[in-house]
Amino acid sequence: MDKLAVIIHDGESLQQVEMGLLDHGFDVTVFSHPVSALQFMPTIRPVDLLVADYRLLEQIGLDVLGSLRSVLSVRQLVVAVSSGHQATGEVVTQWRIDRVLSKPIRVEELLIPQEGAV
Repeated sequence: MDKLAVIIHDGESLQQVEMGLLDHGFDVTVFSHPVSALQFMPTIRPVDLLVADYRLLEQIGLDVLGSLRSVLSVRQLVVAVSSGHQATGEVVTQWRIDRVLSKPIRVEELLIPQEGAV
């Protein structure tokens, strides 16, 4: 079974990531809003990689990250930030964000094994 990646973004900013993950054997599901992911995804299977647009998450409330991680059984949570935006260390720790990557994200950045990963 292929690994499952979920991408949450409201524009074209992560479209290249979607295509790259497909090329690397991931099943990819894209949502334009985190609530849609929470409603649909629990019926599928655990999520290996969740990539979410930080600006979008900020607009609706970062507490959605906790729900996303627990409801979707997320193995790795990555947030994408635009230049000029920052996910503070406190936010990263509080919501257990595994990586913060600046846009444009290259799919190779997502495929690099993390220290301590199983």
